[in-house]
Amino acid sequence: MNSGTSLCEGCQHLRAVVSGKGSRFLMCLLSLKDARWKKYPPQPVRQCAGHERRGNESHVSTDDSKSDNTRGEV
Repeated sequence: MNSGTSLCEGCQHLRAVVSGKGSRFLMCLLSLKDARWKKYPPQPVRQCAGHERRGNESHVSTDDSKSDNTRGEV
């Protein structure tokens, strides 16, 4: 893993959200069920108790629609 890579990139709880302007934000799906997790954690994430390595599938869940929170604020 290089110094700029976040654990989130390989996590099964990741949803990449792309704003209308093309900015990409990493949303933690754990935050939808548990308030202890930040919806848009500051990147890069180096340690995470909720991290679960994504299986062999090569895709990341994405949401290209405009979201209420396009700035990734927590």
